[in-house]
Amino acid sequence: MKNTIIALSLITLIQPALARVVEITAYKQGEASLKEASMVVFDIDNTLLRPVQTLGSDQWFGSREQYWVKAGRTKEEAVEHAIKEWSEVQELTKVQITDPVLPSLIASLRNRGIPVMALTARPLTLVKASLRQLKSIGIDFSQSGPSRMDINPKAENPALYTNG
Repeated sequence: MKNTIIALSLITLIQPALARVVEITAYKQGEASLKEASMVVFDIDNTLLRPVQTLGSDQWFGSREQYWVKAGRTKEEAVEHAIKEWSEVQELTKVQITDPVLPSLIASLRNRGIPVMALTARPLTLVKASLRQLKSIGIDFSQSGPSRMDINPKAENPALYTNG
């Protein structure tokens, strides 16, 4: 999904020259290879959670974007309309966890002292809904993030790091 607001990546702020991104296909595969100086970053949508129905899914967002293009909107206008609709659905929709191992995996990483956080392209207006959705599936990053305070830099394209 292409949102216009991208969350702040603390990895590049912490050690830009030493950061290494490793993508994995199975959660347990990555856990064993983590060193103490690691940080684990999860995407939210379709990685940690997904809606219980098609309405509000990434696939639904893509179909809404296509609908608005076919209705005569520019690509940018279509994306803006789709984001607005998708955001409204996220405020109300129930979600399910993508893999039941996730809450215990996050707790295990936290217990090992490895910072764990989510990074998303969701709009800033969905912070409360996102935290509510994560909590509903048993995921809470408030005790596992790299910082205990919220970070909200003022910028042309604003971003937010929230401890939770």
